[in-house]
Amino acid sequence: MIPRRSNTWKELEKRFKEAFSDYAECERAQDELKKLKMKNDNLDKYLATFETQALRADIDMNDHMNL
Repeated sequence: MIPRRSNTWKELEKRFKEAFSDYAECERAQDELKKLKMKNDNLDKYLATFETQALRADIDMNDHMNL
């Protein structure tokens, strides 16, 4: 049942994401971070990949424990 005053499409989107979410995404991102190495002295690509994987792994980059 969809609550009476809620937006039907937002509720459908929410339920769809809950039903088809990727539960292993966080673990895969953490594995990728462990294997991440800079290649050809390309710092920009390394940092972009690190930031993307850290966001997928749900890591708080401002937390000093994650340094």
